[in-house]
Amino acid sequence: MVLKWNKNIESIIQVIEKQARLYKKMHFEIASESYFKYSFFMISAIVISPLPGLITTLGTLFCKEISDMVYYNSSAAVLSFLTTIIVSIIKFNKYDEEGYAHKSASLKYVSIEQNVKRQLMLSRSDRISAKQYVTWLLKSFDNLYASSPPLSCEVIKKYEKLVEELERELDENEERMSESEEKENEERQSKYSSEEKAAFAIKVEKQPKRVKKKHDDFSSIFDMSKYDDENMLYELEIK
Repeated sequence: MVLKWNKNIESIIQVIEKQARLYKKMHFEIASESYFKYSFFMISAIVISPLPGLITTLGTLFCKEISDMVYYNSSAAVLSFLTTIIVSIIKFNKYDEEGYAHKSASLKYVSIEQNVKRQLMLSRSDRISAKQYVTWLLKSFDNLYASSPPLSCEVIKKYEKLVEELERELDENEERMSESEEKENEERQSKYSSEEKAAFAIKVEKQPKRVKKKHDDFSSIFDMSKYDDENMLYELEIK
């Protein structure tokens, strides 16, 4: 990985910042919807729950005969059953917990988004190491994505195209950065090889000439400098 900041690295972290902003929006929408459902069902349960007792009380006050209480008791039973259903829906779906989980994930994506913005606002010389930052950012984003609550099918379908576009843009930027790194490595290797050849030629010229013997024909077939310590260390370094 490139150790210095450049346009390719900046373009990659900008895409990650866009992804964080998009997932922040998606989780926030689900959190808002969950809190709305939770408030709606809770208010409904609060309003309906005292009605059965009120209806029964009114029946005892206005009904002179027991047979007339059938309508009041039936209405109270229906409302009690409805209240039980609403409370069961709230407990089963856990809208409050779901809303809190998505809200927490949304705030974490906000933190990543703001972190990238602050880093890009600084000059390249004032930023931390590009390698360290990109490694941290990718790891943080992947961990957050894995630990976030699942998105609903409606939200995924709504933002499916935007997610695919950002993923495609990230892949293109990563390929572009890889090509740039390979090109730099090739140029650095070519420069090193040229300097090595020149140094080797000077070294050979300085050596005293000797008469060629028969066993020298074998050594001339192979480039023995290919396995010297200096070249070995260089190959290990570029790998």
